[in-house]
This record gives sequence, structure tokens and C-alpha cells, in this order.
Amino acid sequence: MKLSMSFSPELIDLIINHLHDHSESLLHCALVGRNWTFAARYHLFSAVTLHKSLSSYNPNKNVPRLELFLRLLNSPHSTIRPQDVHEITLIFSSRNFEYFSYLVTRTTACLPALKSLNILIDPTDSIVTRGWHDVRPCEVRPDDVVRNSFYKGFSESPLNWSNSTENFIRIVSSIPRLQRLKNTWSPPTEVSNLSLWKFPSHLRHLTVQTMKTAMMRWWLADERRLPIHSVELYSVYPTETPSIGAFLKTLGSSLMDLRVSFKGPRIVTEEAFRNHVNLAYNTSLRSLEIGDVSLEPRGGPVYFAWLFAILSQITSKAMKHLKIWLCVGQATFELFDWGKLDGILATSPFDCLETLTFSTYVFNRRHNFSDAVTTFLPSCQGRIQVEHYEAHDYEALQV
Repeated sequence: MKLSMSFSPELIDLIINHLHDHSESLLHCALVGRNWTFAARYHLFSAVTLHKSLSSYNPNKNVPRLELFLRLLNSPHSTIRPQDVHEITLIFSSRNFEYFSYLVTRTTACLPALKSLNILIDPTDSIVTRGWHDVRPCEVRPDDVVRNSFYKGFSESPLNWSNSTENFIRIVSSIPRLQRLKNTWSPPTEVSNLSLWKFPSHLRHLTVQTMKTAMMRWWLADERRLPIHSVELYSVYPTETPSIGAFLKTLGSSLMDLRVSFKGPRIVTEEAFRNHVNLAYNTSLRSLEIGDVSLEPRGGPVYFAWLFAILSQITSKAMKHLKIWLCVGQATFELFDWGKLDGILATSPFDCLETLTFSTYVFNRRHNFSDAVTTFLPSCQGRIQVEHYEAHDYEALQV
């Protein structure tokens, strides 16, 4: 898209406001147009999104698009001052992997006040259509791709690009004020010596998918035991539960918000999970969101065992929000032990619970899930919310 300088200032402001609020940022449109220059009267930005078409680095072009962005940051005519940019989102294509270090290092080095770094892979990329992913989104937005899906359009990469984890850790360690980190695509390669880099001292919010073990080992290797308030873990495999358990236990009372999804839980028993993960140590936990990647009713019993094991461990008196993902059909109603859940929610850790949310796909519309769940959970009367997603959304969630 190109914005013409012949447009009236009022129309340009209207376009800018619409793009900034609803779609890819003005930066995206400005750089694709290439002929756009920022005048002093236009907006200051504290958050910038570079979609894959901008973050792509093509050495065959004289002026790569990333260079245009960097020039814009340093231009005396731009009102986007580097010290004012607190958040940046880089959405990569699968064809960008070999330029990972170049792209992220050059960008973050120009932003001295950066507090939030989001590194995502574009879910519409060809890598997704080959099935290497957890979600096939039905709608794409650069900020959070499918707003009504648990997994937010996060994708896994099948590529094993050497040293990607080490490069990522080195880059993150170099951002002095980083408070929020979201990374969803980097391949989980091993790092030989994590102690070479300091864990960001200001980091309080962590979202990871394929680098869970490395990130947790990195945090545990730092003797400072820095507090982290919010953790989101996607596609948790059984082999990852020991490191996750050690990480959550050591976080202790600093952890307030936890969001976790499981993958392949059917081969893990409830007892094995209890041996590794125990939320009893997280005494300040205030919100928990839990889901199963497969979202299949046939796998219900094992997922339910995981769910009940997690909920029964909670000791925090600060719990206010609980969200559970379920696929709803006749099998779910028959297999799910609603009485057991009601008994757990009637215990003292949930006395202050304000909202209990079920996010569901209704297989059989003859079931009124909202009415049924209210009947099954008398201890939560008046606090239950139900979110439904439609058939095409459920198909989008399938691997």
C-alpha cells in the first residue's frame, strides 16, 4: 500500500489512525510505499510491527527493507525517535531463518529503550501449509493472529538451524531494559555454556514455545533468581515436564499468571505429572489458563487427569481467574468428572475466584453447554463464563 502525499492532512490522519488501530502498523505501509517520509506533524510510535515483507533481508537488492526502517529511525525528519520505541514485533517468514541474527541484532541495537520484544513466525507462510505447526489460523493479524484461539497463531519450525538458540540468548541478553519477551519459532538447539550471558534483569513476562527448556535452564543458571510474574508455555511435551517443574518451583511466589498447553499427554500418567510439576509453591498465583493441543474428546481422560492434578495442587489464596479449554460433545459430558472439578473449586484456594471460563468447541449443538456447566458446578454459580468457537475455527486449530 502507498500513501499519496497529495492526500489532505485530514485524510492522511484518518488513514494513519485506522491502520494503527486495526492492522499492520503505519511503518509497514510507509516502508512498502518507499516514497513516504515522516513529517514533524505525524504520530509518535511506542510500538512498531515489522511484518515478514519488511523484515525480509534480500542481499540482491541495493536497499533492503530493514535498512529503510533503520534509516527512518535515524532520520532527523522522522518523529519516530528510537528512545520512544518501547515495543517491537518481528514477524518472520520461514525463508528468513538464515538472517535471524542480522535482523534482530540490527533492529534491537537501534532501540535503547526497548522493553518488549516479540519474535513470531508468519502462520500463513508455506511452512504452515506443510503441517509443521499447532494452529492453522483462519484470520491473520500481525499483533496476535487469531484472537479467539488459545494458541494465537503460534507456529513451530521444522528447521534445525544451528546455533539459533545461542544467537537468540545472546541477543536477548544484550537488551538492558527488556521486560517482556515472546518467542514462538526458534528451533530448540542446545547451548553449551549458558553462563556466558546474563539473564535480562528486568524481564518479568515470558512467552515461549519451542525454546522452553533452554530458556528455563538459562534462568535457573543465573544465581540471582530474578522474579518473573507471567509465564506462557505452548506445546508442552512430556519430556519437558521435569525442566518446567523445576522452573515453576523456583519461581515460587513471584509467579502470578500462568498459561500452559499440553501436547501428547496421553502417554503420561497423572502420578508422573505430579512428580514433576507442583503449583503449590506458586503461592501468589492469580490466574491460570490451561488447554490441550490436540483438543480431541477421545483423548479426554488423560487430559482431564492432567487438569485435575494441576488444580488440586494450587495453594494460592489469590486465584481470581481460571480458564479451561474443552472440546464439548457427548463424550465430554460422559467422561468429564464434573463432581470432582466442583469439589476442587469449592476448596479455599478458589474462595476469591472471580471468573471461571470454559472455551469450547460444541460438537453437538443439542447440548446447551452453558446451562449444563452451571448445573454441574454449583459452587461457581454466577462466576462461570463460556466462550464458543465455530466449526471453521476448530478446523483451524487442527494439526
